[in-house]
Amino acid sequence: MLYSLDSIRADLAEHCPTYCAIETPSGIEAVGGHVVRGKDGREVTRFSVRIILPENFPRSFPKVFETGNRIPRTAERHTNGDGSCCVGVTAALIERLGHHYKLSTFINGPVNDYFIGEALVELGEPYPYGEARHGYRGVFDYWYDKLGLLTPQAVVGILKQASKPKPPRKGSACPCRSGKIVRKCHRVQILWIQNRFPTDFLLSEAESLAEVVRIAEEHANSQKSIAA
Repeated sequence: MLYSLDSIRADLAEHCPTYCAIETPSGIEAVGGHVVRGKDGREVTRFSVRIILPENFPRSFPKVFETGNRIPRTAERHTNGDGSCCVGVTAALIERLGHHYKLSTFINGPVNDYFIGEALVELGEPYPYGEARHGYRGVFDYWYDKLGLLTPQAVVGILKQASKPKPPRKGSACPCRSGKIVRKCHRVQILWIQNRFPTDFLLSEAESLAEVVRIAEEHANSQKSIAA
């Protein structure tokens, strides 16, 4: 862990005073009340929150839990299967924060956005930043937006290429399967990805999305067999 318990405590005391850092047998956690403020700066509501830092923080992102049982544990309310809050697609968080952010930056950024949205939904309002799809669909949507791609297979091909240590040769076939050479297709996007995201993340992302594609294709084939 790049940051010590003392440095995290100092960071929270300065920038997130409603949180405090504690040390548990499994590592460091931040607990407290997350304050949602109105446009005038006044407190509108407060959520009880527990944030678990991974051993390799900030290389990996913390897990956020709403502990007051206000937010239903459903995909529609953007919570994960383990009950944690889905504060953003991992790739989007990396793009926004990088890998050398402070815990307060994470709390005052993506975490704050999440709880503002949940506070508004409680009042019957829509999510203020637009509502991304949950789970792997939201992951694909992120890459569709960044790459201008329309198929899951194209996303997987681009990410696999980007996870390699060297840029693709300009005359090689584009991994998006367009039939064009990469120089006239997605080479610029691949270089952007390689410069923005760690190789190990890209490889993991490509493998996990490839598994989603495989399962979807197997299901589609089985449905065709049943129909036949």
